[in-house]
Formats: sequence, C-alpha cells, structure tokens
Amino acid sequence: MKNYQETDEFEQEFESLKTKFNMSAEERNEIQIKLNKNIDVADVHQAERKKGIPFMYYTALSLAGLLFLLLAGPSFFQQGERNVPSELNTGVTHNFGKEDDETNENENPDVEVRNALSVLKEEFRLGISQDEVGRLLGTDYAKVLSAMNNEKQWRYDIGTKEGYHYSEQHDFADMDGLQNGDVKMQIWVTWDEESKVKSYSSIYVNPDDGKLYEYRVFPDGTERNMPFDGYEVNPPEENEPEVNPDEDPAAEENNNNNTSIDQEQAIEISSELLTGLRETFKQLGEEHKWSSVDFPGYTKPNYSVAKPDLLNFATDEFSDGTLQEILMDFYCHCDKFSLPGFDFHIRSEIVESNENQFVIKSISLVNMLGHGGYTGYLTVANENGNWKIDNWELVSFLVEPINLTPDEYIKYRDGEGAGDKITYIETVQMPSSDEGVDSEIDVHVFHSQLGDNYFGVEENSTKVVRVDHIEKYNNH
Repeated sequence: MKNYQETDEFEQEFESLKTKFNMSAEERNEIQIKLNKNIDVADVHQAERKKGIPFMYYTALSLAGLLFLLLAGPSFFQQGERNVPSELNTGVTHNFGKEDDETNENENPDVEVRNALSVLKEEFRLGISQDEVGRLLGTDYAKVLSAMNNEKQWRYDIGTKEGYHYSEQHDFADMDGLQNGDVKMQIWVTWDEESKVKSYSSIYVNPDDGKLYEYRVFPDGTERNMPFDGYEVNPPEENEPEVNPDEDPAAEENNNNNTSIDQEQAIEISSELLTGLRETFKQLGEEHKWSSVDFPGYTKPNYSVAKPDLLNFATDEFSDGTLQEILMDFYCHCDKFSLPGFDFHIRSEIVESNENQFVIKSISLVNMLGHGGYTGYLTVANENGNWKIDNWELVSFLVEPINLTPDEYIKYRDGEGAGDKITYIETVQMPSSDEGVDSEIDVHVFHSQLGDNYFGVEENSTKVVRVDHIEKYNNH
C-alpha cells in the first residue's frame, strides 16, 4: 500500500512546481516535510480514500504555493527587478561576462572581449529580435543613430575602466578611449524598420596582439574581420635594440647621397614618424598612469619625463611647443582630436624637398569620429642624419576646400576593406552641412551595394551627408 502521496495528480503537480521555480534541494525538502506533517500522510491509505472532491489534494497544493512564496519569493522578485533595461541611459557601459549584481575586481577585460567576440561570431544573427539581442549582449546599451542615414542603433561598451562614460549620440567610436585603454570594445547593432537586426559591427583591441580590429557583418551577411588601419594601440616591441644614428644605414645613405627624397620616401618617413609618435603618447600614459583630468590613482602628465621619448620623432623646438601642449590634454578620457592623421594614399604632394628637410601636403577625410576635413602640411627635418617632425599646419576646408573627387572617395572606401561596392552616380548641388558656408556646394552621390542605399559626400569637406530628400533617392 502506498500513502496519500501516491496520488498521480498530486505527484505530477508537485514535480511541476519544482521545475517551474528555481528552488534548492533544501527548500524542496523543507516544503515536503511540512506537507507531510500537515496532512498526516502516514495514516491515510489508498484503500481508505473515498471518491469525491479531493479537499486534501487542493489543500496540499495551496500550502506548497504559500511555503514557496515565503521561502523563495524575495530572491525571485529581486531577480526580476535587477534585469530592468537601462536603455534610456546614453552613457551606460556593459562589463561583458559579469553578473549585474556583483563586481569582480579581478575580471580581465581581455576575457570580456573574447566572450563578446565569441557571441558575435557564433550566436549573433541577422534578423533576430531586440529581446534576443538583450539576452545575448545584455541590457546595458546606449541608443544612438547612424551618422550616415539616421538608422537606429544600440551601442555596447565592453571592458571599461571604472568611471568610464561616453555620451556620443551617433555611431562614432571612442578612438581615444580605445587607444588609451579606457574601453576595450564597442559594438553597434543596427535595427531595421521591424526592430530586427539589420547589421552589426564592432571595434576592439585584439587581446592577441594589442592592435585595433574591426569585426562587421553587413546586411547581406558578408563578414569582415581585419585590422583597423590608421590607429595603433600597442606599444613598440620591447627589447628592441636602439639604433645608433652613426650606424643607421638609411641615415648614412641620405648623408652620402646628399639629395632630396622623392614622394614615396616622404610618405613612408612621414607615416612612420606619426605612427611612432602616437604609440609613444599611449605608452607613456600607460607606463606612468597619466590623466589630464582628475582620476583616482592617476597623475598629471609630466613633460620633462616625456620629452626624451618625444625627441625620437620630433625636433626640440616642435616638442617644446606643440607636443608639450598636446601632451597635457592628451589623456582626457574623451573623444578629442589630438594628433593629426593624413590620408597619404589618397592624395599627396611634395611641396619642398632638399637634403635638410621636406614638406609634404596631404588631406584628411572626415572619419567615423567626425575628425578630419582639412588639408595638412607636414614639415620633416633632417637632424644629424635622422628625420624628425619639425612642424605641421592643418588648414580647415572652410579656408582651403579639399575638392575631393569621386575616384578619390572610391579609393578611400576600397582601402577600408569593407567588401562593399561603391558606385558613383552623379554630382548635385546642395546646401552645405556647415553653417559657415552660405552657398550651395557640390555633393557626390554614391550607391552602396551592401546597404542598397544612396548617400552623398561633400566635395569641399568630405563629410558624408544624406540625399534622401531628393525624390529619386528616397526610395531606399
């Protein structure tokens, strides 16, 4: 004979109750014991049970539910409150891989980046819902807009330092933060009109080599994962032997030839100097824990400490003036233009060249951060056989229009390695996006095959602008 608990309905309901709620074994046993005591199961046998309304059965179920609420209820409801999205906060950050209700001071940001990349590559898919994205990446995101076509996006900031805040309202990356180590990865999820994932992209510091990479999935499913050209975050290789200027073959060759250099040499030298300078700024900040703003555990930049390293890339006069000023504001933990970037491969011109110095002219197209839109003149001097930056002058497009050609922009986009086919359509006249220009300007209209949309690029500034107000381009 079995006791009253043998009743099939009762056993099934009790087992269902255990699976519906996340109770521990100890809690389930406690409920079971209290049930047994209250209905005196030892004295009730199957043979003695009469047909009719099972009052004891329903009483047992009610008692089980009441005991569950008393034992497990508080933690259950606290969990529900903890997962309320913070989507309206435009400056939130997400520590990927950490529980929302606990802080792990020993969490490795590189692990967070690897976990996020794994999710993007293995679990993320085009067309999934916002709820599914929240499940995969969490609910700590900022609502932003695409700078190109105002599409709605969510941005996630991964592997951030304590106190990190980035309030950009468009899909511009925090390149300073990525370079300075304030944030290790940023992810943008673009939504279609039905609030499904249309595309997604990320810029991250690769844990394997310390360099910036871009991982992107386009609307047609094309995948791209490659270094993010133009920015370096890793310091120069350690233990690299210093080159004695007196034994430098390149310097010796320049001295022996005693002739001016050509454009290809000028581009190579200029690129190496600017990259080395950028890496040195970052390395000094990490090594000495410098911050241009009040930040716990950090100190103000010290130019006297930095100068010996800066003199490897710049003359004494330029370092004491321009570079010292940049150094003091460089570590602001913000999206601020600091060191110039030139698109030498798009347009370059030797303005002056002799054995002692050269001046190279180039342009800087407006990038995803909104930086650029100027013509630059870089002066490089030969100091004791070593080329060093002696000056740079950046001229706004408002003073010296860039006059970008359609072919130059297509070359620029091809150099980004986006895998997109950009087709030039026509050049139209439109009001300038800059209030400083009163008259209409030339805007080159292009079609993106991947996005299947049209967009414009201002000839004078290189800014990307919308053209959907033109009737024949507003159907995409």
